[in-house]
Amino acid sequence: MRAVDAVNFLIADVQTGVGPFLAIYLAASRHWNPSAIGVALSVGGIAGLIAQTLVGAFRRSTSTKTRSTRLRHGVAWNRRTGRDLFPTLP
Repeated sequence: MRAVDAVNFLIADVQTGVGPFLAIYLAASRHWNPSAIGVALSVGGIAGLIAQTLVGAFRRSTSTKTRSTRLRHGVAWNRRTGRDLFPTLP
């Protein structure tokens, strides 16, 4: 369980650390207004909350915790890769 706690701590650290940098990038490079940036970050946070709830329920129901953790990290990696492949989409 300590390994899972460490992974969750590091993921939360990355999620909260990216927001301010993303806001500055969107404002400076993409010329987004503050309200659009707030909506984008809020939608991302709500989507993350929903996804974590569903994945947490799935993980609790499985007997192999390592496989479900790898699946969760794979989903997060695919989401980030999609942002890299389609940078013009908000």
